[in-house]
Amino acid sequence: MRVTIITISVMLLLGISGTLLAQGRRGQHQPPPPPNNRQIQKMVNDLSQRLKLTEEQEAKVRKLFEEHFESANKLHKQRKMAPEKMESMRKEFESKVKALLNDEQKKAFDKFMQEQRRRGAARRSQGWQSGKLPHKARATE
Repeated sequence: MRVTIITISVMLLLGISGTLLAQGRRGQHQPPPPPNNRQIQKMVNDLSQRLKLTEEQEAKVRKLFEEHFESANKLHKQRKMAPEKMESMRKEFESKVKALLNDEQKKAFDKFMQEQRRRGAARRSQGWQSGKLPHKARATE
């Protein structure tokens, strides 16, 4: 009788913990949070080197990055990161950056952004396959 009660108790605990774990993973298909200031700085520095930005261009691009990700962070905190809204914000951001660039820089910027999207998709894919949240995988890079 005692073994039966212990067995039932263990089964209930396993069932409850499995349910809680599954609920905790529901959000893993959400987009990762926007980058922090250090990550933004790194992106701007990388972009500046690749595009050979002038100091003036770099300052303006940095401001655009900060504004863009501040808006994205607000949406993320409000849990209103609809894919359509994020895509619209991305296109507007890229358009503003391109307005600051010459033709050669625009081509390099397009290539840079394609690489960033590919890397982001690969990170998200790896995170989901391993059971990690995408932003946790990103934070350890």
